[in-house]
Amino acid sequence: MFAVSIYTIFIGGFYNELIMSKLPPQADLQSYLEAPNGSDMANVLASAKNLAGPEVLRSTLIIPIVLFVAFLGLYIFIRRSNLLQLRIVLCRFNCFLR
Repeated sequence: MFAVSIYTIFIGGFYNELIMSKLPPQADLQSYLEAPNGSDMANVLASAKNLAGPEVLRSTLIIPIVLFVAFLGLYIFIRRSNLLQLRIVLCRFNCFLR
């Protein structure tokens, strides 16, 4: 839950930046948010949100891919270290029997 709340803060800021990049230069986001429904400003804000949404989803899709690669690397590392430890134990046991 804590990770989700942290993620929401960062992705919310990213989403706001994307919306601002889709609005005209020198635009004030607050004035666009307060615009009445159906006005030109409200329509421009709605189209900016529609354009920014898929970009946020694309950036969010990177997270599971990164986690998959990280945990796969961790699994391989642990598996190799366990095999190495097993070889060391067997070698010591074999040397002890001689």
